[in-house]
Amino acid sequence: MHNKLLFFCITTAVICLGGTQKNLTGEFRKAHEFCQIRSDTRIEEDLMDRAAAGQTVDEYKLGNHLFCMYIKMGIMSRDGSIKAATLRQQLVEPVKDEAVIDGILRNCVPSRVQHGTSQEVAAELFRCVRRNLRNA
Repeated sequence: MHNKLLFFCITTAVICLGGTQKNLTGEFRKAHEFCQIRSDTRIEEDLMDRAAAGQTVDEYKLGNHLFCMYIKMGIMSRDGSIKAATLRQQLVEPVKDEAVIDGILRNCVPSRVQHGTSQEVAAELFRCVRRNLRNA
């Protein structure tokens, strides 16, 4: 039973934070819709899904859209820094497992992830969260 609950929580978190565009909910859905309205951050409706599946995508468009979403949600600042406390808050509801959240913060927030442009940092955060949730 515990494993089924953990699987459900992790699956929900994957959908929410590093999720597929079709399944975004709550604040993630609102941020995605906000960024889709803007011509400079609009992406194809399946771009995040393709990136999540490991397909080659336009990295600039992906990063620009995710950066827009993460700023809107308070996960990143305009200078490209990841706000660990806000990221934790966004993960608490879908993940519920503190050990998994701690692992994501440990692996995805350190300076080794925060390199390159703000858009590159946003895209790497997206991929890092997905990797960590898959491996949990």
